[in-house]
Amino acid sequence: MFDKRIFIVVVVLLLLAANVVLLNFSGGYSARVSSLPEQIGLRVAGPIQKAMVTIYRKVEEIWQTYFNLVLTARENKKLKETLAETQARLNRLYELEKSNARLRALLAFKSQTPHAIVAAEVIGKDPHPWFKSVVIDKGTVEGIAPGLPVVMPRGIVGQVIETAVHTSKVILITDQNSSVDGLVQRTRAKGIVKGGPGDLTIFEYVLRKDVIEEGDIIVSSGFDGVYPRGLPIGRVVAIDHTESGMFQTIAVLPFVDFRKLEEVLVILDPLTIPDGGNGS
Repeated sequence: MFDKRIFIVVVVLLLLAANVVLLNFSGGYSARVSSLPEQIGLRVAGPIQKAMVTIYRKVEEIWQTYFNLVLTARENKKLKETLAETQARLNRLYELEKSNARLRALLAFKSQTPHAIVAAEVIGKDPHPWFKSVVIDKGTVEGIAPGLPVVMPRGIVGQVIETAVHTSKVILITDQNSSVDGLVQRTRAKGIVKGGPGDLTIFEYVLRKDVIEEGDIIVSSGFDGVYPRGLPIGRVVAIDHTESGMFQTIAVLPFVDFRKLEEVLVILDPLTIPDGGNGS
């Protein structure tokens, strides 16, 4: 089967040859009246030259378009790579800024508290839905022991329940097995903060005669021998007045957002009472 491309090339070559022959046949460039054969040659060569110019310009246009597309594709690829690198750098800077902000808050808390404190990073979370705990990257080497309280500048996180050489397990105050002796900061009404549904805690064993309002702040009382006195726990978000008996049940939203927990502080000497006290 005859290749169409070869056919086109042959036609173009024939046209070029005919064009050259006709131009040669038409004579030189001296100013004179063209003869009949020359006039015929010019009439024949004119359309051929026009066609050749048109073909040349079309080919040049197609080639230029293809060349521009190739250059544009390469430029787009480079721009996408540059954009991806820039986005990655921005992400790293954003994470670094957030980490620095958290570390500054932890350092400020350490400088203000009279207790010995070890900073730790959360490296794991308990996947079991019935237990709410995390694993931190500090253990017995750093002086961590079971029973020590774990906090953040915003509030109480939980309590160490297991330790290894370089890691420890912390039960969160939202776990149903956790309990913190607390009191209402405004009225000094006392009760026990236990883990509740979802991210809430429940303030139990609060006498019905004690007046408590939504928005009241609950802090640690210091009477459980675990948490120092006056550490923030959470804010009252609901009060159940339907139950009968001598106690009322109160829902408390912790100040700590446990879904975004990344760094914590472990208090190594919670029972140490500084000179002058830290009561609230």
